[in-house]
Amino acid sequence: MIDIKSALTLIQHNFPQVAIQTSLPITRGWDSFVLDINNELIFRFPMREDVIAYLQKEIRLLPVLELALSTPIPHFDYIGHGDEYYPFMFVG
Repeated sequence: MIDIKSALTLIQHNFPQVAIQTSLPITRGWDSFVLDINNELIFRFPMREDVIAYLQKEIRLLPVLELALSTPIPHFDYIGHGDEYYPFMFVG
C-alpha cells in the first residue's frame, strides 16, 4: 500500500526536476491513489498489479486521442518506476 510519504519519495527520486512545494491526496480507490502536487500536477499510483495493464493501454491511447479529438485530452508528462517498497509504475 502506498502512502503520501512514499509517493513523494518516488516522485522526487524519478523526477528531481519537479520541485514539490505542496501535496494533497485526491483519492484512494480500489485501483489507484491520486496525489495533487503544487496544484499543477496530478500523479496516479496503481494500487494493484492488474491495474498496470490498463494504465499501459491508457499511456498508448491518450496521445492518439489527443491528436484525433478537438476536446482537451489529459496526457502523461511523467512515467515513473517504483522501488523495492512500491513495485509498480506510476504516472503524472
